[in-house]
Amino acid sequence: MGLFIVGGETAAPLARVAFSDAHLERDVQVWVNQCPAMINAGSPMLPLGMEIPTKHGLSIDNLFLDGNGALVAVEMKRGRAPREVIAQILEYASFISGLEWDAVDQLSHKVHGRPAEQAFGSFFGRPLSKASKPTFRLVIAAESFDARVFESAVLLINTGMPLALMTFTYFRVGNAEVLETATLLGDIPAQAPSSAISSAGLPTPIPTASQDSTALPGAGNGYNAWLFSNLARKLTELAEQKGWSLRSKVNQMSLPFAETSWPLPFGDFHFRVDVHKAGVVSLRLHFRTDAAPGLPEFLIAHQAEWSGVFKGVMAKSSSVTPNTLITATVPQPAMGDQDAVGRTFDEVAKMTEALTPLIRRYFVEIKSMSPHKNNN
Repeated sequence: MGLFIVGGETAAPLARVAFSDAHLERDVQVWVNQCPAMINAGSPMLPLGMEIPTKHGLSIDNLFLDGNGALVAVEMKRGRAPREVIAQILEYASFISGLEWDAVDQLSHKVHGRPAEQAFGSFFGRPLSKASKPTFRLVIAAESFDARVFESAVLLINTGMPLALMTFTYFRVGNAEVLETATLLGDIPAQAPSSAISSAGLPTPIPTASQDSTALPGAGNGYNAWLFSNLARKLTELAEQKGWSLRSKVNQMSLPFAETSWPLPFGDFHFRVDVHKAGVVSLRLHFRTDAAPGLPEFLIAHQAEWSGVFKGVMAKSSSVTPNTLITATVPQPAMGDQDAVGRTFDEVAKMTEALTPLIRRYFVEIKSMSPHKNNN
């Protein structure tokens, strides 16, 4: 997906500008401290300060309490993040994993003039639980990453380290400056529902994501986390463009999604992207055969309408619960190759746009289908 400047009868792509040519690392630290949602999937966080000293001479660029009450340590890099950033983030992990709530209260006092429990309660409108030691997660944000950072980050995520890599892209439009952020690898957990505090001191509702992010596989498979988080973001953008009411859920090995209006349970009827086969990404329409009587025959009868766009092959499983699938495969993109992810998503979009109109017609035209309650 690209960003474009439009006006009147003209349109032009929005050109990226190197952030490091115009700004210092300190600038992005200040912006994120003022607006933590930039690196938290649009959700607010309570700032606990910048340049927090650790035990061994390093300083945490930004520290926050997120809406779940977890400490979030952030390392900012202007330009390309070198491999040394992994050593820095490990020291941050060592430091904040040893913090007790009294140390967090001291940080909160410096910034907000009161302990963390009071500041959190005022900011989020609910109590902060101190029943156990503070949990934590880590974020590295940069314009780009050395390939060795990716490799090390995947290893850390696979061992359970709560780490996410994020990119920021800088644009200049006339006198305005635009910063776009995106999660490249790992998990930004869903935040508990809350109200942020606006500049006027009034509660402001926080928009919620349309996808289920609680199952994002950040601790299970670093490659899958990177791939599925990117595809899910692009899928949400496509749904918004098409006016499609979307339900999606990122699992450890797959990304199922469906229209919320389809009158069948999500688990019985959905599109799916998965990586169960080595070296390829599988794109599927997957449904329980008995839940959608007549649909396989309907799709075969209308095959000319979709097979020219989506090169899928229909098959039926021999499992205890028979399923019908239309499946195509594409090569797995290499870690960090955003162009390859874009090509993969182009095929996801073709599958969705070719089959969705037929599925809608099926629900309207097949009168013999038994009614099902929508369990989405």
